[in-house]
Parts: sequence; C-alpha cells; structure tokens
Amino acid sequence: MRFLLTIISLCVASLLFAQQESSDVRRGNQQYNDSNYTEAEVNYRRGLEKNNQSFEAHFNLGDALFRQEKYPEALEQYAEAEKLLKADDKTRKEKVGSRLADTYHNMGNALYAQQQYDKAIGAYQQSLRLNPKDNDTRYNLVKAMQQLQQQQQNQ
Repeated sequence: MRFLLTIISLCVASLLFAQQESSDVRRGNQQYNDSNYTEAEVNYRRGLEKNNQSFEAHFNLGDALFRQEKYPEALEQYAEAEKLLKADDKTRKEKVGSRLADTYHNMGNALYAQQQYDKAIGAYQQSLRLNPKDNDTRYNLVKAMQQLQQQQQNQ
C-alpha cells in the first residue's frame, strides 16, 4: 500500500512540475506575442529549469533570442530542439517532421543573419527535405545562395 501511494505521489508531483513548465512557456508565448522578447526569454528559461527536455521551450527561446539578435545563442537553442525532436517517438513522425523543418528553417535564418550563408543554405535544404512545399524556406534558400555568390565574388 505504501509503495502504491509513493508511486501515485511521484506521478502527481511530475504532472504538477510539467504544468509549471507549461505555464512558464505559455507566459513566455504571451510576452513574445507582445514583442517583449526579453521577458519571453526569462519565462522560457524558467520553463527549461523545470524541464530541460521541452522542445517548445528550447524552440521558443531560440525565437526570442533571435528577435534580440543573439544569433549564436538562438542557434544553440534550435540545435537543442532539433536533438529533442530526433529522439522523439517515431510514431509521431509527421508532426515531428514538420517541427523539425521549422527548426531547420529558423536555424537557417540565424545563420543567414550572421552572414554564414553556406551553413544557412544547408539548414534551408534540410528544412525543404522535410517540407518541400514551404515557399518561405525556398525563398530564403535562394536569397542565401545569392548572398553566398556575392560574398565569394567580393573575396
């Protein structure tokens, strides 16, 4: 009986912990939507303190950092989100593929902003492999290719 009560207590505690992480992410989303990217960053980081395996917190933190022009830090968060998705359950492959495509797209944007056009091209291509119908990614890929060509001509 004690063993059963201990198991139930642990399950309830973990659910409460997950809800706290979710509430931080939701607060971060609200701040992000209000263009308060610094506060959004704080809330996403709080969520990650409670659950560092949260794709949403890593991905959204990457977006908040990107908006603050903290591109290297944004890339780190997108890379963490990518790792979490790749380790995700393969039965949810379609959902994971779409989110992974978005992650590569955003990685490409952060690399592009740092004028790392060759790496941005690779990220955009990865995104298009997963979501070939994404016209925004296709547009960004073309822009990155043009910038890379211009960069190489200037050297």
